[in-house]
Amino acid sequence: MRRGAQRGYTMMEVVVTLAVFGVFLFIIVILTAEMKSQEKRFPVNFLSHPDTSAVIARLRRDVYDAKYVARAYQKYERSSKVVILYCVREGTGETVVHDFS
Repeated sequence: MRRGAQRGYTMMEVVVTLAVFGVFLFIIVILTAEMKSQEKRFPVNFLSHPDTSAVIARLRRDVYDAKYVARAYQKYERSSKVVILYCVREGTGETVVHDFS
């Protein structure tokens, strides 16, 4: 039988492939465990904005650009903690909701 006519993989090729895959899998598991421990050690609220001056500037721009203040929009009701504005930007109107609750 000629060498070129053989099909399949040798046992050594399969072992090396599984070893490389195992190393990658081990690295991913270690990184995930480390990320979870760091997340528990240093909790971060991703829903809060780190730059409050940017939030205030955006709110100010929205208030100045508003055509009117709406009383309700979808599930939001206007209150002391919820501001609902209707703005016109780039030729289209949009409702902007700032929820501080």
